[in-house]
Amino acid sequence: AAIKADPGYENAHANLAMLLDQQRQDVDGAIEVSRAAVEADPRRATVQYNLGILLAERNDHDGAEKAYRAVIEANPKHAMAHTNLGAILADYRNDLDAAEASFHKAIALDPRLHEPHSTLGVIYTRRATWHQQNGDIRRAYECFTRAAQYVADAVALGGDGSLGEQINEAQMRCRLFGMGMGLGDLGA
Repeated sequence: AAIKADPGYENAHANLAMLLDQQRQDVDGAIEVSRAAVEADPRRATVQYNLGILLAERNDHDGAEKAYRAVIEANPKHAMAHTNLGAILADYRNDLDAAEASFHKAIALDPRLHEPHSTLGVIYTRRATWHQQNGDIRRAYECFTRAAQYVADAVALGGDGSLGEQINEAQMRCRLFGMGMGLGDLGA
């Protein structure tokens, strides 16, 4: 009804897509609603962002990348769009330099996001060799540590229970990473 009353009401499109995805488990319907809204007005950053998430769920990484780039074009300060674009660039394009730049942009926009810190740690780990002295190993550890702290802060501020699992995972990454690199138990 809200979309019929005001076809330009972005939140109505975003909410309908979320309802289809989360309540009805109809990802294809959610993608269809989001694409229709984006076709009507490509500047709808919220709908574009949600479309990127839905397409990534469907392993349509080309479509997700396009959606995140459109979000960034419409709203260059959308930190999570930079984060998710960086993940696609790292994981599916193997373009670690572009991914790193995207994560740094996300961190510059919102330093408390744990995702870009953690994934930067993974990038630095992937680049590092066992005997490398260029700082990638320490930078990876620092990223993992910041990610764990930001998740812990979110839980302290009333985040949901899944954040506790993320804390444990981030802290375990710190410990295993440090021991695996011969640096001792860095997460202690």
